[in-house]
Amino acid sequence: SQPVKNFEVSGYLQGVDPGFSTDRIRTQEGTRKYGMDTRYKFTQDFYVRYRFDRAELQNELRPLNVNRVSAPYENFRANTAQAVYDNGLWLGELEYSRQVAQLPVASQLAASLLSEIPSEHAVTAKVGRYFNEKLLPYAKVQTAFHGEANHQFGGGLRYQIRDNLFAYLEQMFGTIGDSTLFGFEKYQKGVRSYANLR
Repeated sequence: SQPVKNFEVSGYLQGVDPGFSTDRIRTQEGTRKYGMDTRYKFTQDFYVRYRFDRAELQNELRPLNVNRVSAPYENFRANTAQAVYDNGLWLGELEYSRQVAQLPVASQLAASLLSEIPSEHAVTAKVGRYFNEKLLPYAKVQTAFHGEANHQFGGGLRYQIRDNLFAYLEQMFGTIGDSTLFGFEKYQKGVRSYANLR
């Protein structure tokens, strides 16, 4: 929705009962998730965003030791703030994120990024210059701290397939490991949809 001019708000609510899963949501079985996303446009070229996400195990799975279940977290919350400048020639992004998770005891813990590479805070910067109106090469750096240090650098390409539909290819190198990302992103009426393969 757009309660005020230049201000957009969206949210989501998702619950997946224990025992219900498909290939697309198997890792989310037995969880309840909700969140919100806001964006305020100061000018045509500059906006800021804030996003809040929370996830928790459903009560039917608790206590984990009695139900003989393992899980990547008991509950999880994330806050993300982002500033974006895009004038059609240059792109600049600066992002801060904080995530806090309550993990199960070791015998009920299912390994995930939250347990294997724990960090509470992360800062990311991205700078790109448009090659033409469809192709954007960019450089990106990210550092995570207050937990295991994870410093990454790299870059990628964003290609506009058609109006509001983009393809991404990104390569990052880091102190803990390297990653390659291929994905698609679509914007429609202020809503962002995406699909990634990492």
